[in-house]
Amino acid sequence: NITVFKKGEVINSVLNTDIKAYIDGHPIRSFNIDGKTAIVAEDLKKYGFSVNFDPEKRALKIYDSKGKITSTYKHEKSTKPVGSKAMDVIATDINTYTTYKQSSGNKYDLKVTGYNIDGYTVIFIDSLKVYGKVKWDEEARTISFKRSK
Repeated sequence: NITVFKKGEVINSVLNTDIKAYIDGHPIRSFNIDGKTAIVAEDLKKYGFSVNFDPEKRALKIYDSKGKITSTYKHEKSTKPVGSKAMDVIATDINTYTTYKQSSGNKYDLKVTGYNIDGYTVIFIDSLKVYGKVKWDEEARTISFKRSK
């Protein structure tokens, strides 16, 4: 049973969260959707990833280009109650992929769940697992992605 949403339809809510997300030890802005941590795909450009949009194919491809981290983002303490609505999640017709290369040299596009919030494509931080490890620390209230060497 698959639910099909129309582009532009409000399909969920982003909730305010106290969870902090990190990419290789560097803070990245994050959002809570359905109890999962989501990050802005376009932000990954400042964390050493290539993020390319093909308007004809309506496809956004993310690739770990192992570039330099240039983000200056810092986590700020929110004054909004945890769990309160921050904004709408909008259905999108853009297909989002993580592109990775196997040791054999073959490249693969793995389709991941993507949403539109505030005009940006967001993906769950777990979608980066093809490039390394995602670790949740309940006590510290942090979720961290660390690249494989």
